[in-house]
Amino acid sequence: MQAKRWGAWILLLGMLVVCAGCGSDDEDANGADFTGEIGESASAMITAADGGTLQTESGSVLLTVPAGALAEDIELSVETLAVDEMPDAANLGSYVFEFGPDGTEFSEAVTLELAFAGSVPEGKQAMLAVLADGAWETITGSALADGKVTGAVNHFSRFVIRFTDEGSEITTEDQICQDMPFTACGGDIVGEWEVETLCLSGTLVGGDNPWADLDESCQDTVFGMELTWGGTITLNGDGTFSQYLTSVVNYFFEFDQDCLTYLAESAEQDFGDTPEAVCQYASEESDMGPCIYADQVCSCETAPSDDPYIIDMSGTYSTDGNNLEVTSEGNTSSVEYCRDGDYLLAEWAMSGDEDGLTDYLILKKK
Repeated sequence: MQAKRWGAWILLLGMLVVCAGCGSDDEDANGADFTGEIGESASAMITAADGGTLQTESGSVLLTVPAGALAEDIELSVETLAVDEMPDAANLGSYVFEFGPDGTEFSEAVTLELAFAGSVPEGKQAMLAVLADGAWETITGSALADGKVTGAVNHFSRFVIRFTDEGSEITTEDQICQDMPFTACGGDIVGEWEVETLCLSGTLVGGDNPWADLDESCQDTVFGMELTWGGTITLNGDGTFSQYLTSVVNYFFEFDQDCLTYLAESAEQDFGDTPEAVCQYASEESDMGPCIYADQVCSCETAPSDDPYIIDMSGTYSTDGNNLEVTSEGNTSSVEYCRDGDYLLAEWAMSGDEDGLTDYLILKKK
């Protein structure tokens, strides 16, 4: 195994923190198209037993609370705020609505509808967003239909309609790894982040093919590895960071019919006298299994290791525009990054890697 190469790459992975699915601020919000007016407010007594609605006179806001969502009867309120001093103001498609009492939580989701009277910029989509730790977090599942953007929320804060890149909503790992566009946009990354997934543009080759020297018929044997990442990274407001990351490795192998036939005919060891028997031997008598023989190929995949690789380190970081620079134990790495709501993603090519793989480490705000 190429231990030095992998060790260096894993260290680099551990030091790079980053964002998901963002684009640049290339459209100006048009306040003249917003429904309602700054300073407009409304309140309503909502009962725990029956639920109820909170609505502004202009129709800019409609909040529907189902029965049982509140622990007790409470008067809910909303106030309309300007967008000028808000984060990412150029991508906001409505006034900002502050709900109270601040911190109110619901035991089941309530429905929030914000009226939308403007137009969605090309390449964007209109979604609800909530302000958390100084940044807008997109509300998954929210969407524009019939002149309003609707979504489910479970607590009170400030809400707004926000334009995000089409396809940037993260719902599944496949969408994260295959469909998400990435444009460096910088942003506030202070906070605690969990590893969501690691995406790769190709197969990680674990080292030289250990069967290549046996015979030319085994030259095309596939030998690779998969990495599963977990853990957290904390970026503090004073420019320091700490992280505890884990990585579990499992290997996979594919032997074609030519190599299996060669192994079956080998006199050096009794692997079996047919390709199927060789595959069964690999599955039952080696640490490569379990293996499956199908379409004249023996495919094996090892179980994930019980001993994960751990990166436990701390250091300092700084941001400059879209660039993040991290320093720890005398090593400095930098990468372009972007934050979109509660996700971070960065894109880079593995330095010095002849395969030229592109990697994405995606984190989610805790």
